[in-house]
Amino acid sequence: MEQARKHLKDDENLHVFDDIPKELYDLRKEKIQKLKKARQRGYTAYFSKAHPDKLFVNGKYVAPERPLEKL
Repeated sequence: MEQARKHLKDDENLHVFDDIPKELYDLRKEKIQKLKKARQRGYTAYFSKAHPDKLFVNGKYVAPERPLEKL
């Protein structure tokens, strides 16, 4: 995956994503916008590998109901 992203990063028409189960995709779907907003603001945002449905921003868990402004 890392190599594909590295070689395709200059092509705006191609994107590389992890292949995840639909159940996990559905759990993450509602949190994706919050992840994108955090990254736009310069925060480090990611989904945990141990708990793939949990969003972390700057190393801290962000509950689904918690607004980004409170970080």
